Amino acid sequence: MLQFWRDKIDFRVDRESAVEYLKSELCWYDEVMKDETDETLSCRILCAAVGEFREYINACETKGLNPYDPQIHYEPATGSNMFVFAKG
Repeated sequence: MLQFWRDKIDFRVDRESAVEYLKSELCWYDEVMKDETDETLSCRILCAAVGEFREYINACETKGLNPYDPQIHYEPATGSNMFVFAKG
């Protein structure tokens, strides 16, 4: 399923950034990622993004905010790092 969406939205990540994110935010080890393809790393980042976005949506809804409203500038502890990563 992730591979389908990765390909459909042409989601690609820089290998170095992906490895750094997975190590720092999700506590992955170099040994685990050294043999991963760029495509697999992209799927792992996409999976993490989906989780982060879901947490952001839940946090907004808990506060009674509409997470889809572009006027909302709510920055809970969740999602922040992924949003920064996605901009790169």
